[in-house]
Amino acid sequence: MALAAWVRAAVLDDAESGKKLAPVVASLTPALQHDFDGYLAADSNEARKFAAVFLLLHFPGTRPYVGPGVSRLTPLEQIDSYRDNWWCSFAEPGELDAPNFLRFNKIPGITAGNDFGRLAAAVPLDFLDQGQQKTAEKEWQRLTDLGAAPNYFTRLVVGWAQKHQDDQRVPEALALAVRATRYGCTDEQSSGLSKQAFQLLHRRYPDSSWAKKTPYWY
Repeated sequence: MALAAWVRAAVLDDAESGKKLAPVVASLTPALQHDFDGYLAADSNEARKFAAVFLLLHFPGTRPYVGPGVSRLTPLEQIDSYRDNWWCSFAEPGELDAPNFLRFNKIPGITAGNDFGRLAAAVPLDFLDQGQQKTAEKEWQRLTDLGAAPNYFTRLVVGWAQKHQDDQRVPEALALAVRATRYGCTDEQSSGLSKQAFQLLHRRYPDSSWAKKTPYWY
C-alpha cells in the first residue's frame, strides 16, 4: 500500500507526499533504496519526475493502486510473462489493444472495462467526506489523462532526453522505455512512441550497451 501511494504521488506530481513516502517505502522494500536517492536529490519538479519514472521503469510491479485479491505474483523487479506490468489506461473500454492481467480477473458485478473504475462507482467509500471524494475524483481523472504506463513513461523519457542528452541515465531510460512498450499495456499510440525512443537511443548513443541491448522497437 505504501508503494502504491508513493507511485500515485509521483505520477500526480505531489512532491510533498512523494518525499514523505519515499523513506517509508525504502524501509519496507530495500531493493528500492538506491533508486530513491535520485528522486530525493532532484532539484526541480521536472528532475524529480524523471527520477521517479527512471525508478518505475526498473520495477514493472509498480502501479498507483493496490490490486484486488492476490494481485501480481511476479517479483517487483521482474517482467511478468503475461504482461501484468505497470498499469493500463484508466479510461473507459475500447481504448486498449491489449488488456492486462487485471482485466482477466473480474470482480463479481464488474463485467467489463476498467475494473477499478467500476469498482469505485459500485462501492462508495463512505469513510471519505465530500471534499475527499471530490479530490479522489480529480485524481482519478488525472490518472486517466496519463494513459497507459508505457506511453506515459516514453513521452516523459523522450522529453527529458531531448533537453538533457548528457545525462548518463538517458540511454538506459530510453532502452527501458522501449522495453515497457513490449511488455506493458499498449494502445494505438504506443508503437509510434516506442519507435521515437528507439530512434533517439540509436541516433545519439549508438555505441552504448543499452543501444546494443535494444535491437527492436515495438
